[in-house]
Amino acid sequence: MADALTLLFVPMMLAVGLFSVYEDVRFGRVRNSLVVFSIAYALLMPAVLLFFPSQHNAIRDALPAYALNFLFSFFLCLMLWLMRLWPAGDAKLFLACSALLPSTIFPAWKIAFPGLILLLNIFVPYVLYYAARVLLKSTWQMKTHAVKGLLIPQRIASFALLTFAFSWVGGKFSSFMVKHSPEFSNPVTTTLFVIALTVVVKDIYSLGLRRLCFGIMLFAILFDFGYVSTSPFIASLGITLLLIFFFRGFLLSLGHSILSIPVYIENLKPGMVPAENIQMDNAGEKSRKIGISAMGSLAAKSPLWGKSLIERPHEGLEEGTIKNIQKLHSEDKILFHTLRIYEHVPFAPFLFLGAMFTLLTKGQFIIFFL
Repeated sequence: MADALTLLFVPMMLAVGLFSVYEDVRFGRVRNSLVVFSIAYALLMPAVLLFFPSQHNAIRDALPAYALNFLFSFFLCLMLWLMRLWPAGDAKLFLACSALLPSTIFPAWKIAFPGLILLLNIFVPYVLYYAARVLLKSTWQMKTHAVKGLLIPQRIASFALLTFAFSWVGGKFSSFMVKHSPEFSNPVTTTLFVIALTVVVKDIYSLGLRRLCFGIMLFAILFDFGYVSTSPFIASLGITLLLIFFFRGFLLSLGHSILSIPVYIENLKPGMVPAENIQMDNAGEKSRKIGISAMGSLAAKSPLWGKSLIERPHEGLEEGTIKNIQKLHSEDKILFHTLRIYEHVPFAPFLFLGAMFTLLTKGQFIIFFL
């Protein structure tokens, strides 16, 4: 099965990757029909090979692992979409490439979820590109201002509290998973897990997030002090905190102003990805703008302000939302005249690059350096 699926999947992945890069760069989107066809192809090919006697036993042995990876990739895409870390189109395109990933490229390990390796191979080059653009385009004064924003004692304490709580939870999760996938036990994957868990809990518990983390910290100190006082945990906590400070506190905040431009409200168009959201007060008479980074709102929630006008900003502006904003603007309920919009950065080239690195290095492109 492995050899047959490699011959069937790799050319299809190359074709889908190249075509999606062309569409994303040229038109700023990838058609759903291409993604649906790719996923259907990946799911049907193993079933078709069942009719070949020479492949029957190999399919029966490898199908559970293949199905498990597809389900894991699906829930990973769903989680990242619900956390508003990427739009539905990018999530579906990643799922298609993960489904077309032949398991034979991982001869060195028994990896339960090859989709996670693919995600890392996509994520790391994208972060390097993002960091390079932000650092090269920003002035020294802008960098200094971003650093000063990090040195606020309340913010430092908040970051430390959140990082400790989720590092402990992440450590327990990693110790459970390390028995099955030891190569995933490293600061990068721990940071990804902490960031994801932070966003999920923030959306669920809203203003109660700090209280929840404080409770987790007390529980860990009282009932698991032997673990949290070890050198490995303290070292991991320090590395994770530095990475969170750099990416969440410095890089994303700096990128908000560097990679977005002001657009007049009357010139807003569907598909534009806003770098700001608009909130109306509870009376519906006053409005304010709040910054949006890749990790969500940059402003604290307040009971004085109601629901944001843009429900899922990472998906891009919709026609109905634009008309509502323009209507409120014409009624002088929105007094500002511009909304910052993120520059379009095609996702498909990074996905294709990550897929090629995964294939050519047999999954070891990023793992090799960790």
